[in-house]
Amino acid sequence: MIIGEYPILDIDLSKVESLSQLKDLILQKYDSRMEQHWASGDHSRVDVDHVFPVTGVGTVILGRVRSGTITRGETLHAFPSKRNCVLRSIQINDVNYNSGENGQRVGLALRGLLPKDVERGFILSTNVSWTITSEIEVRLEIAPYSKLPEEGKMRHLIIGLQAVPARILAYTPAKEKDKDIYLIKLKLEKEIVFFHEEPAFLVDLNGKPKTIGFCTL
Repeated sequence: MIIGEYPILDIDLSKVESLSQLKDLILQKYDSRMEQHWASGDHSRVDVDHVFPVTGVGTVILGRVRSGTITRGETLHAFPSKRNCVLRSIQINDVNYNSGENGQRVGLALRGLLPKDVERGFILSTNVSWTITSEIEVRLEIAPYSKLPEEGKMRHLIIGLQAVPARILAYTPAKEKDKDIYLIKLKLEKEIVFFHEEPAFLVDLNGKPKTIGFCTL
């Protein structure tokens, strides 16, 4: 659903009934969201948010478990760099745990991986079955009041926490009735990682509006 299709509520935040109305709307939109599979089966996936060194501990990352379970002591692979590391410890809300599960925000201490080897948007997983590429064709649905950029122009592809400059190589209209959709080829300045099919956005950081459209990888 685009922003313009969301209802406008006239509420008074000082009233309990108004807060309940707002909460019910948020839950309704959450329940109607598009289902997305972030990994295959029980394979683990952690999306990296922040990375920093801690004296006496080593490399620490903050992120969210998007699929499966991670366990202290197991070997994780960092993508798209394909480097390996050992999961030394797991913290959730500053409390030590032996494992982290789908949906939890975690802090992970890693051995064998330097802060320069991983960055925001990377994926940590026990599974090695990921799509890693720097050239991709996507299905792009143009957002209202936006227009398709010309071939050769640079824009940004946003996928998860990854934001990568992308050059428009070519595009062709998709034959879908009543929709402004294109198949568009992009050349990325660096590799991205994703699981087979994921939602993404093509944006123009200097444009008005900034969002060009919604992509399906």
